[in-house]
Amino acid sequence: PNDPFWMKAPEGSRRVGVGARFVYESWSPGRSLMAPRLDSHLSRVLLDEGLATVEALEEAAQQQLIHGGALDTLLLELDNIDEATLTDALARAWGTPRIDARRLDVSPADAARWLPERIAVSLAICPFAEDGEALHVVVAAPPDRGLLDEVGTLVKRPLIAHVIPEVRVWDLLHRAYDAVIDERLVSLLRHLDNTTGPTTPKKREPRLVTRPPDLEETHW
Repeated sequence: PNDPFWMKAPEGSRRVGVGARFVYESWSPGRSLMAPRLDSHLSRVLLDEGLATVEALEEAAQQQLIHGGALDTLLLELDNIDEATLTDALARAWGTPRIDARRLDVSPADAARWLPERIAVSLAICPFAEDGEALHVVVAAPPDRGLLDEVGTLVKRPLIAHVIPEVRVWDLLHRAYDAVIDERLVSLLRHLDNTTGPTTPKKREPRLVTRPPDLEETHW
């Protein structure tokens, strides 16, 4: 097929959708599961700008079927792209200002003043700076702009979103709110910090959990 995202469906599954929006539906007697969608905005930028190969994205898609996870997380785990290049591509893909999250140092006192912990952690939105009445926040892809507007209304100030790798969102949430981090992201953070060296701010050792906070268990 001419579709650059085409790949053979794994055994016991069928292909659903086309192009960068494809997913696979795995099935077995009495069970049906839908894999999360890959980030089509990011994958298109990576391909158009020659930052990743079709093979690299196919490998990420295969790993997503097995382990789940965001495209940016999968690419970093597979060492298919360096973090700085990926961060730039995410900003372009989603049209948000580019920042280097490794150089951010969020004060817990400021974070608590800007955005309540129960909202920040459950929605994975971490504030890091003020700009007049606006509040700069980091989020993972894909950004839910409707949700960001609702949170901005709640805190009575507009939010300026910056899309960064998922692993760095949780890194900042840990430093700002002592949020627990999924064990998989902890392992990736350790790998990235070993390769990025002194640009990573000193922080507390993340606590291990089996899954991220559950929004349904959070009330405000």
